Amino acid sequence: MSAILGEDLVAMDIAARKKALLARHIAMYDSVEECDISGSSDSAICNVVPADIPALIADSGIERILCNGAASYAYLTKYNPKLAPIAVRLPSTSPANAACSLDNLICVWKRDGFKLTDGI
Repeated sequence: MSAILGEDLVAMDIAARKKALLARHIAMYDSVEECDISGSSDSAICNVVPADIPALIADSGIERILCNGAASYAYLTKYNPKLAPIAVRLPSTSPANAACSLDNLICVWKRDGFKLTDGI
């Protein structure tokens, strides 16, 4: 997010990060509220309790949901199929996604996630 926004979010405290993201109309939330997982592999996820994204975004005017990786997208659309038309699956930023360099991730996230009309 820092590379996309051109601002060092890592150096900020949580309140400042929230303020910087909200100023750009960006919110972050997990598509899974709770689950069991062994290690960090998405294939090890079980006993999923989905986040209530529809309630979270009700009356918010949200037009697009960017999913950080295949698992995020799969769980969001599985439990909230009505959100599929506004969901965008982007490559995971997890270190486990070694096939994607940071430069490539930034390029794809900017191109497919954040459009020029977003003012970013």
